Amino acid sequence: MAEGTDHLLSDSVDLAKLGVSIRCLLTQTQARDLAGRLYGLTVTAVKEFNGYDDRNFHLTVSADCKNKFIDEVWPHGYVLKIVNTLDSKKPGYLDAQSHLMLHLDAGIPGLCPLPVKTVEGKLSSLETIYQEDEEGNRISDSPTQHIVRLLMFKPGTIFYQIPQPDFDLFYEAGKFLGKMNHVFKDFSSEHLAELDDRLHIWSMYRVSNLREFTDSVRDEQRRRLAEEVIEAFCQEVASHFDKLQKGIIHGDYNEQNILVAPRDTMDVNDNPTTDTKFKLVGVIDFGDIANACYLFEIGITIMYLSTCSKALDAIEVGGHVLAGYLSQVTLTDFELDLLRTVVAARYAQSVVLGEYYYRLDNNEYCLTTGAVGWPQLAKLWETPKETVMKVWNDIVEERKREEAASI
Repeated sequence: MAEGTDHLLSDSVDLAKLGVSIRCLLTQTQARDLAGRLYGLTVTAVKEFNGYDDRNFHLTVSADCKNKFIDEVWPHGYVLKIVNTLDSKKPGYLDAQSHLMLHLDAGIPGLCPLPVKTVEGKLSSLETIYQEDEEGNRISDSPTQHIVRLLMFKPGTIFYQIPQPDFDLFYEAGKFLGKMNHVFKDFSSEHLAELDDRLHIWSMYRVSNLREFTDSVRDEQRRRLAEEVIEAFCQEVASHFDKLQKGIIHGDYNEQNILVAPRDTMDVNDNPTTDTKFKLVGVIDFGDIANACYLFEIGITIMYLSTCSKALDAIEVGGHVLAGYLSQVTLTDFELDLLRTVVAARYAQSVVLGEYYYRLDNNEYCLTTGAVGWPQLAKLWETPKETVMKVWNDIVEERKREEAASI
């Protein structure tokens, strides 16, 4: 834990408990104005992306640019990120995030979006923002402060939108995650200490804090399931944090943050079908990077990608993701023995906080995972650990044999 940052954890949990929204309240017109004033861009169209705490706008821009730090306007547009009030108190963390993306691009070119400098040559800007209506009339005299950043938009289809992923794509996703973790190992920054786990309620170090949010789950059976998983994590995993391997992790490598494209060239008017084969082409959203446990990294990934299993068995999907990851990263037998509980805990974290955030902001996006997450969590938890681990181990061994035969 980074020295002097304990208050940020208490801020995160206390604000959530009090029902305080940390999202920026601004209009698309304000987003256009920020892009023009800070980055010298002329915006022709704005589209907002889904999100929990931050506001993210895809900007289409004209060739007219008044920013000497932009050599050529990016044809795919940009993403304007308005960081939430809590994370805006951590400029060092956000600076490290930008430099980590640049570092990843040097190691695996083209994999992630790149940050763009302001007209003053900075990677971000702290802005005081007043709530306005669409006509630009101020409707609140209590402004909030938010860090504003700009990223080059990375084109692609999000993993979530694939009609039917196959096992090979899940394996590839796990493998790319392992490669990314390798590149992160030699990253250095003056703000590196601020990555000693991002102190917020989405951190898996904070699963115990979920006890304070389970009352958001109104279905009694689901609430008991979540509480049982939380207790298991605290007893089986939390007591052994010091025994787990650590390094810089993405922290949110999920079905909404992985970009894919058809393996074969398709006409732009063609729609992918269940038979279309995809390849991984990008990773986005580095807002949860942290110096944390690799076991969390793969557990988070297995959980979210399993929600895209569709016609495939979700537990088997987890085995293929794990096999890909283990082809690049070594986990100990002790860590692997805890993996089922870590995956279940991430399910609990996602569905419980999703229901909480929905009640707070009435944001339908927050319920996306829960629709399949709750039944998948129930199935994973009722399946004996020995059975789950045998399925996963068998798939890992089979993938090893396939890799060896292909050499």
